Amino acid sequence: MYRYDVFISYNTAQVQWVRKFVKRLRALGVQPFFDQDIDLAGSKLHEAIAQGMIDSRCCVVILTPESVTSGWVGYEIERALKKDPDAERRFLIPLLLKDCTIPPRLNLLKRIDCQRGLTKRKLAELLRAIACR
Repeated sequence: MYRYDVFISYNTAQVQWVRKFVKRLRALGVQPFFDQDIDLAGSKLHEAIAQGMIDSRCCVVILTPESVTSGWVGYEIERALKKDPDAERRFLIPLLLKDCTIPPRLNLLKRIDCQRGLTKRKLAELLRAIACR
């Protein structure tokens, strides 16, 4: 049994968008791991992030120019890929928020393109991906 339905990986440049995204997910009954909900004071950040990912059924990575060059997002992507290296469980779900160079290891994964917004159709696609774990 998982504590979270989805781990949200993002760069802080998108924190306002991600807050709205998390609120929308919760309104639909989805329980996300959102690092800003966790009291990380005094904790080892790597361990808290790693545990959040372990406790999640899947991971959504928000792709933007800032996130694809972020060390933290890179760390989270690598952890997610190690958890499901052959993408058999479809653990890692890329969500393209802004046009950017997709990291080579993510090029083979189906991504949800939300460059024109997280429409009802795109949200439904994401919810189906989360639910099929």
